[in-house]
Amino acid sequence: MHKITTLIASVAIFSLAIQAHFAQAQCNAMGWATYDGQSASSITGGGNVTPVKVTTFDQLLKEAASSSPKVIYVMNDMGNGYKGESGDRVILASNKTIIGFKPGITVKAGWLIKGVNNVIIKNLICRGPGNSNSQQNWDCVNIENSKKVWFDHCQIMEGEDGNFDIVKGADNVTATWCKFTYVSNGGHNLSNLIGSSDNETVSHGKLNVTYAYCWWDNVQDRTPRSRYGKIHLLNCYYTKSAGPNAGFMANQRTEACHFDGTEGIRTISTGGKVVHAAIGCLGQADKTIAEGGYTVFTPPYTYKKYAASEVKGLVTNTSCGAGPTLDSPTDCGCDAITGIEEEVAQEQVSIFPNPSKSNFQVNLATPSDIQVMDMEGKIQGEYKNVSNVELGESLRPGIYFLKINSKVYKLIKE
Repeated sequence: MHKITTLIASVAIFSLAIQAHFAQAQCNAMGWATYDGQSASSITGGGNVTPVKVTTFDQLLKEAASSSPKVIYVMNDMGNGYKGESGDRVILASNKTIIGFKPGITVKAGWLIKGVNNVIIKNLICRGPGNSNSQQNWDCVNIENSKKVWFDHCQIMEGEDGNFDIVKGADNVTATWCKFTYVSNGGHNLSNLIGSSDNETVSHGKLNVTYAYCWWDNVQDRTPRSRYGKIHLLNCYYTKSAGPNAGFMANQRTEACHFDGTEGIRTISTGGKVVHAAIGCLGQADKTIAEGGYTVFTPPYTYKKYAASEVKGLVTNTSCGAGPTLDSPTDCGCDAITGIEEEVAQEQVSIFPNPSKSNFQVNLATPSDIQVMDMEGKIQGEYKNVSNVELGESLRPGIYFLKINSKVYKLIKE
């Protein structure tokens, strides 16, 4: 959706804290990661500390394991991969934000998030070695006994045991705009496990997980395969993959998803206790499978729901959709610049064309001060108390930020 030519946005869309050196984007988290147990609680990762840039895997390991809050920019590809239970693995401490500095940066390593909380991972390819056997080797991402974890705009692929497993008392996890895939045709291409066994009592009342605007492609099974928790699948897209599967004590809500030539919702090994509901999906009629008196839950958080017919176009958008498509650490992707009609306009801002090869015309409902800043936060232009201004002719191609009073909008100069 970067190719929108006219943007009418309210003050609610971008609330970035622009500093001389940007910290993490103030993009809105959603879903269960914005809760602590069953109580609303913000997720901040490393907060607004000055970001540190890492260019080697050893640097990433050191910063990720630090006991202090950290915002970490991964500047380039790194990691030598893993096999079985040896090789490169990132072990995270609490209060971390890790962001790929540009689209498509790959970290060849396993990721272990164990016994920690308040972690944000964005805009990275997390790549494992693939697998042709069912050995209990490392997952690409393993989240265990941790809470308040948010993955956004990542591609998780080629996990050896699994791609993205949430187990053993983990809780309050959200994945937004993520792609889960395998490119090798191994015999164990099983992607997303929620709960590792039917005897995992530590997970009772936990494993509450949101998958929103995600894409499963070429996955044999576990998309996800769930137990115990309240699992919300929202606006997800399925290609060449098995459908989502709810198991013992799972309460799963699959909402406005698109099953593109694939099977729909399922249940497995329920023990007579499960509910799995398909609501407003494409390729799957509305349907509820319920046992043991279970009824589908209503999420306690607010969320933006697109029609199932819109999901494919949004999720597969190569400019801002699922996967590491963000142009910079402050980019929020498709969700930041779509669904504008749903916002309550308190202050109208019109910017067109955007992207532009020459000038940008900015029209404001109320006279305001304007600053144009580059990716480093350096001011490229200032305008005082204006309602209408034409700007940007001298800007080089790239990403810029337009600050209007305390609000910030993205400009793309082609």
